[in-house]
Amino acid sequence: MRAITRRLPALLLCLSLCLCLGTAAFADGENTAGKPEAQLPAPPASTWNDGFEQHETDLVFAAANTYNAASAANYAIKWWNSFNMEWYNWEAEGYGDCTNFVSQCLYTGGMSMTPDWYWISRDNYNDSWTTPHKLAVYLANQGYKFVLFPTVSDISMGDVLFYDWDQDGTFDHAAICVNDSGDSRYICCHSQPHCTAEWTLGAARYMVIQLNGSRETVYPGKPILTGMLSSYEAGKPITFSWGDTVNTTYYKLLLGKKNAAGSYEFVDQYQNVQSGFKLTLEPGEYAVILKAYNGNARLPDGSDYANTSADPVYFAVNRAIYTVTYNANGGTGAPEAQEKAPGTALTLSSAIPAREGACFLGWAESADAAAPTYLPGGSYTKDASVTLYAVWIQPDFVLPDAVTLVEEDAFAGCAFRFAALSEHTEEVGPRAFSNCRNLRYVFIPRSCTRIDTTAFDGVNGLTIFGVRGSQAEIYAWQRGFTFMPMS
Repeated sequence: MRAITRRLPALLLCLSLCLCLGTAAFADGENTAGKPEAQLPAPPASTWNDGFEQHETDLVFAAANTYNAASAANYAIKWWNSFNMEWYNWEAEGYGDCTNFVSQCLYTGGMSMTPDWYWISRDNYNDSWTTPHKLAVYLANQGYKFVLFPTVSDISMGDVLFYDWDQDGTFDHAAICVNDSGDSRYICCHSQPHCTAEWTLGAARYMVIQLNGSRETVYPGKPILTGMLSSYEAGKPITFSWGDTVNTTYYKLLLGKKNAAGSYEFVDQYQNVQSGFKLTLEPGEYAVILKAYNGNARLPDGSDYANTSADPVYFAVNRAIYTVTYNANGGTGAPEAQEKAPGTALTLSSAIPAREGACFLGWAESADAAAPTYLPGGSYTKDASVTLYAVWIQPDFVLPDAVTLVEEDAFAGCAFRFAALSEHTEEVGPRAFSNCRNLRYVFIPRSCTRIDTTAFDGVNGLTIFGVRGSQAEIYAWQRGFTFMPMS
């Protein structure tokens, strides 16, 4: 069969021949039995930065490789039938070791570890190092040329061959070529170890990745920011969305802001962002650039990962001011209006309005509200202008002015909801309002200086209206009742 040669990203690696390099992967398989072995255990979460003080040279990116095919082949010939215990022997755990062995050969040949292909220890590695299919994807993403159904002329010393035993589109085995002269090519491998075996191994489907030629940089597709507006409101989040692009492992968002000179200067960058990323910005004029990165491929000069930028998008963020207006709703002394910035919480005025014959409960957004939504000094968080109306309540029982002492058990068990003591009341005796099950509010004037601790026994959820610093406030605090100050 004529060799099929392509220089394509790994995601298109074997599309036409149903050998698509997906994310699923089998473990190393036997090299001739045509059946995969038990799957290797999944590697732990990436710990690329952990413990790398001892591997400083491995921090060089793959683009800086100087691959020595002879060194890789010599290592393969030396260790094909044994295990270099500086690394690891997966066969000791009952798994295939073919890709682990090939990775050792590549590393010995000068290929540098990267965050996507590395081995530190049995518990610190990733599966591109140990799994045939993942290694094929990794090398293709690095820009190495691959050839499906190669002939002898396509294979050189140090190249890696991959085999699909059961023709399911996933590579099950890996080996390395150890010669490049004559009419045949020979490989070395682990998992039923062979050295100088004929390179086809009797497989129905196979591929070579050529490590000796030049590599092309696999650039991501160009990203496009979607749904952007020309202006936004300060304090409200701006959503940055885009569609996925090919050959992309992560995205970066660059933000600039127009300065006084009229040019855009760098403000910040946001790494590893996902579509739907949100930012809340201060007022100003901005420019944003989305960049797509292929973390598996470096630029030809090795200075950065391969990347593609979207066209800049320009937009303005305008300041919004919301107004909170107070309406005394039949009373007097409404607080002055307040301004609220977007995205912030406004502390409402603590001023208390007054109304003859009524007590102030709080503020509501409707003039007819029976109960308050906000209290003086409370928090208003909506990003909207609003008028707050005073909510008033009138007593259904008023103590006569002539009464200065509310005697023991005087109103025990009464059914009124709101009781107001007169401005001449000086003392409230034991159990004076005990077991008033419906009592929810009581007005106690400043003149009242003595309140028996049992005066409101059996009353739950009571709110006491009074003047700050009065005995009413102290009593409410002692008994755990709500205190509402009055002007």
